[in-house]
Amino acid sequence: MDGGRTDPDLRRLRSFVAVAERLHFGQAAAALHVTRPALSRQIQQLEHDLGVTLFRRDSREAALTPAGEQFLQDSRNLLAAARAARTRVRRIAAGEGVLKVGFMLSSGITAPLHAFSAREPQVRVELVRLR
Repeated sequence: MDGGRTDPDLRRLRSFVAVAERLHFGQAAAALHVTRPALSRQIQQLEHDLGVTLFRRDSREAALTPAGEQFLQDSRNLLAAARAARTRVRRIAAGEGVLKVGFMLSSGITAPLHAFSAREPQVRVELVRLR
């Protein structure tokens, strides 16, 4: 059990990255088009959900804790993976990245398809049995 804590959503990850990259809540809030108090609440909620302190704060500046430094790296990776997933599903929905192959039972298609898939893993192969 995780004590009732929830996983961070992408919006909170983006907010965290904005603050972590600028180390300034006001600048990050302006870049995100939110108020500074709203951004501070998001970061506090994120820290609560994770059960760690991500920033050391004083009245003038913010600094990442060691946990915050690691979470920045992980957040960047997660956001990049989310962008890549969005791009992939949009391409597939548009019919890009799909190779439709017609075949007959007696055709020796298995080896060429395996070779193609090894070279082009991003292309989805659809087989259509021909009669």
